[in-house]
Amino acid sequence: MKVAVLSDIHANYIALEAVYNYLLNQNIDHVLFLGDLVTDCPYPNKTFKVLKKFNKKFKTKYVKGNREEYIFDLNMEMIVEENLNSLNGSIYYTKKNLTKKNLLFLKNL
Repeated sequence: MKVAVLSDIHANYIALEAVYNYLLNQNIDHVLFLGDLVTDCPYPNKTFKVLKKFNKKFKTKYVKGNREEYIFDLNMEMIVEENLNSLNGSIYYTKKNLTKKNLLFLKNL
């Protein structure tokens, strides 16, 4: 059994797509994602499209990262946009822009 372990994708769907294409020719059976999937880059939903390709091709497992935890700890009503910084701004943007379906997926990791 060959396992690929990936972590800290941070919504870099372009790099994730390249990794997916590489793994197609590596006889991989399982893929383990170690969290921090969709924060910090501007296209979290595009990243989910690539993750779904992994789910269809490989047996996949996910471990929730600290950034996923932050998404659900963030109280959107308490955020004042003028006070956003590099950490909470990225989390705010991701939570605000993820589809409900993708948010539910993260919640159930």
